[in-house]
Amino acid sequence: MAAARRVNVDAELLEQMRKAMRPPGDASDTEIVERGLLTYLGRNAMHDAQALSDLTEEQALDLAYSELHTMRAARREAPGHRPRSPRPTFYLAVEVTGR
Repeated sequence: MAAARRVNVDAELLEQMRKAMRPPGDASDTEIVERGLLTYLGRNAMHDAQALSDLTEEQALDLAYSELHTMRAARREAPGHRPRSPRPTFYLAVEVTGR
């Protein structure tokens, strides 16, 4: 692990990060800053990878959905696979009264 460094972060900025990230209530200030930096770096890596691609947005979506369907089919055919039970249907009765 890299050596730790001390960084001063404006309290207002830290509070804005905390609100935007909605971390668990017991997250330390250090965890908030680390999550923020990792999110920023992850998004930049994603944008860099997208910039290297020559696919259009439509082609990228087609590829993603094709891979998703392939993965789901493989999972269904895997030994020991149990199909999901259907989701229950709920009905909500609403009575509207005069205003």
